[in-house]
Amino acid sequence: MRHRSVKLGAVVAAAMAFAGAAAGALPIASTLTLQSADLAGAKLISQKSVKATGFVTAYQREFSYAAPTSSGLVFVES
Repeated sequence: MRHRSVKLGAVVAAAMAFAGAAAGALPIASTLTLQSADLAGAKLISQKSVKATGFVTAYQREFSYAAPTSSGLVFVES
């Protein structure tokens, strides 16, 4: 079986830009990315706040699998 690496989005970034939003009322970006519970069998390998041009807040998590899943997935970056 040929192994493949799949990248699911480089960065999940969030911004509040609707009328009436309170100043400083930003979403907590770490709660908007994939969580360990979302990826059965995946190991969290890194997580951090990142800067993303055009967004006020951003967060990134990387996961890997010890062996490819049935669909061949071995790496996820959210």
